[in-house]
Amino acid sequence: MGRKRGSGHRGAGAGGGKDKRRQGQLDKMERFTSDMNSALDGSVEDEAGACGGDDVKFPCPLAMWDLGQCDPKKCTGRKLCRMGYVRPLRLSQRFGGIILSPVGTRCVSPEDREIVAEHGIAVVDCSWNKLEETPFHKMKGSHLRLLPYLLAANPINYGRPCKLSCVEAFAAIFYIVGYEGVGEHLLSKFRWGGGFHDINAVPLQLYAQCKTGSEVVEAQQKWIEQCKTPFSAESAYFREIVAEHGIAVVDCSWNKLEETPFHKMKGSHLRLLPYLLAANPINYGRPCKLSCVEAFAAIFYIV
Repeated sequence: MGRKRGSGHRGAGAGGGKDKRRQGQLDKMERFTSDMNSALDGSVEDEAGACGGDDVKFPCPLAMWDLGQCDPKKCTGRKLCRMGYVRPLRLSQRFGGIILSPVGTRCVSPEDREIVAEHGIAVVDCSWNKLEETPFHKMKGSHLRLLPYLLAANPINYGRPCKLSCVEAFAAIFYIVGYEGVGEHLLSKFRWGGGFHDINAVPLQLYAQCKTGSEVVEAQQKWIEQCKTPFSAESAYFREIVAEHGIAVVDCSWNKLEETPFHKMKGSHLRLLPYLLAANPINYGRPCKLSCVEAFAAIFYIV
């Protein structure tokens, strides 16, 4: 009898302690997000980075299964590991937070906010060309998720749908679940990082306004359909911008995107071109690798 009463007492205390820890973790995330948002607001003109140095203590666990398929010099996940933001996971090691995986059956959504705050996020660092060889079944956890439709801003897959780097994947989840400042903090560690939000501002806002994964999927489908309609009301809006303010392009080598300081080319209307084939002699027939004149002409055709 005594042992049973004692056992019950410990159980109740453990439950209360768990609730306190959960609330403490949520409060820590809120404070960190508030601090990051304040830092961003106060350093809009600071080109060195909007969120301070690398000594910031991150508020929730970030992890990564690294399969060694990517160039270590270009891997954003490995850079975050070196900076102390992300810890590597062994292949069969279990992770308790959100896991981004192609074998997930649900889309990440704002209802995952508490899971992210308490248990964090894990991604799989593998080559997009070797997905069939990747042992996703060995990366175990209870919260496997998919990301909705977003465009990559990283130099390797710039403008390509869904082919995000590790840091973009982390940031996308933070945006969607309501921790925008946390995502901005991670992206600020990369020269091109600010472009991710610029080119995905509309869909990220749409996804963040949803409640469940199914609502995110519906918002995704509506956004994709809108993107397929070249002469929509939004195109009419861009037509006015072009007529009144014009067009600017960046003349750089496609092989040197990583060295290009895109963050220094500032304006309010950063845009991507849709899928088009190049006709110039250097990149004839290659998708998206347009010359400057082709880029100008494409915009004029579209609007």
